[in-house]
Amino acid sequence: VAETMNFADVSGWRNGGTIHIIANNQLGFTAEPDDSRSTLYASDVAKGYKVPIVHVNADDPEACLEVARLAIGYLLEFGKDFVIDLIGYRRYGHNEGDEPRFTQPLMYKKVDEHPTVRELWANRLVEQDLIKGDQAQEMVDRHFNKLQEIMNKLDPQESIVEPEPEPPPPGAAKKAHTAVPIDRLRGLHQSLLDLPEGFTLHPRLSRILKPRHSALDDLAESRVDWATAEALALASILEEGIAIRMTGEDVERGTFSHRHAVLHDAETGRQYAPMQHLPQAGAAFEIVNSPLTENGAVGFEYGYNIQEPDRLVIWEAQYGDFIDGAQPVIDEFIVSGRDKWGQTPSLVLLLPH
Repeated sequence: VAETMNFADVSGWRNGGTIHIIANNQLGFTAEPDDSRSTLYASDVAKGYKVPIVHVNADDPEACLEVARLAIGYLLEFGKDFVIDLIGYRRYGHNEGDEPRFTQPLMYKKVDEHPTVRELWANRLVEQDLIKGDQAQEMVDRHFNKLQEIMNKLDPQESIVEPEPEPPPPGAAKKAHTAVPIDRLRGLHQSLLDLPEGFTLHPRLSRILKPRHSALDDLAESRVDWATAEALALASILEEGIAIRMTGEDVERGTFSHRHAVLHDAETGRQYAPMQHLPQAGAAFEIVNSPLTENGAVGFEYGYNIQEPDRLVIWEAQYGDFIDGAQPVIDEFIVSGRDKWGQTPSLVLLLPH
């Protein structure tokens, strides 16, 4: 939650606002609120982001509806996050075999005596003369009978079948031809080296980048470094009309001061990304430094990749072992997404050493 809220106004992750709904049962599995947090409200984590927080009684459906309308209106008007603290209770245990009265006897004494949301709302409608006293129960019976009728028609062996992921098409793992003609690479290389008129590089950076100018002159003698090879590979992909999103920890400069995909004018501070001004490009190139919250960042990129499968999505860790912070996303989504949901993620993880 904290990582998601932190992304709200961060360049590259801004999404025009998110509605956060806290399903607040006032209880964990058996944990009380003061076992779970140091603040009064579960929503207090949002206070640092200057967003509206509304606490609403889950027993009042009409109030809940009004808050939902308010949240959507606010998001559409201002493009900012909105938090709804939906305060209710858990009528039964954490699961079908759990007995909450072992650990919360007083709370569940009150729950046992408390009418359900449906009963409360039905009574209110009767008091307002909107329905007759027996109409509410008639509606309940009618809908439950319909559900029971549907359930009776189900055949557990045939109606409830776990989806099987489709096998890869024949030849999906064939070796691809990735070679790019040298003349084409030289043209891309020259375009990446061109700078705007009057752009002043830091003197030390000029010396670092100088060998790149002759990197492709004499292939028998010259050596192409990692950053140059990477830039040419990405440029050739852009030339073919495939968009690229590259994010990560210090990814613009590169952890080892090797990439310099975004240059900074030493006199004015102006930024310039050569890949974004590539005349041969047939698609967009996005490069953004990501927050140092690996689990949230990689989770976001996984979701981005699933929604944009035709875009090359890359996330780079600051160092290889920094990926440890994102291990839950790797294990639960990237590695197992195909078996769980039939998804075929193509997120690229760069782990520099």
